[in-house]
Amino acid sequence: MTDRIIPAILAAGQAVRFGGDKLDQLCAGKRLGEWAVAAVEATGLPPGVIVTNRQVPHFANVASGWKTLQNDTPEAGISSSLRIMAEYVLHHDYSAALILLADMPLIPAGHLQDLCHKIPSATDYGGQRLGVPATLSRALLTECLELTGDRGAGPILSHNPYIRGVSIPSALLLDVDEPDDLMQAEQRIQDSTVRRP
Repeated sequence: MTDRIIPAILAAGQAVRFGGDKLDQLCAGKRLGEWAVAAVEATGLPPGVIVTNRQVPHFANVASGWKTLQNDTPEAGISSSLRIMAEYVLHHDYSAALILLADMPLIPAGHLQDLCHKIPSATDYGGQRLGVPATLSRALLTECLELTGDRGAGPILSHNPYIRGVSIPSALLLDVDEPDDLMQAEQRIQDSTVRRP
């Protein structure tokens, strides 16, 4: 098997707290979901997969070279998207997946590259927990097939001592859940101190 990493962007959330249609909202000149695509592309990795719900967001439709995987049960939580992604990766010739969320626009390409240097790796959230973005090996992707609910990869990341934690400034870990978060993300992107791809 070749040492290949496939990027996987999770974008199937229902955006209930936002009021829907979150990922195509403009944020500092790009649709929100486009920031994740741009960060991956800046790493030099080839396009991968975007897991969406039945209403595929525009940013995913126009992402050149990316394959969309449809999640028909997004109400089952983010674990349902992880299972769909894991099934795809395990049925293809990839050694690992770089997993990130479409609603985290501040993640820089350099952080994604750091996560790819040693697998498995995950983002260190202030020493409190490990989370996404993360790179998971095939063995851990197999464990993803058993995930349920809305905790995401948390149960896997929290119980594996071999996963390397990679830190970045907490300001870059903003997850856009509500309209105020979108405004905050735009302000941080426009701040010259925030590195962007």
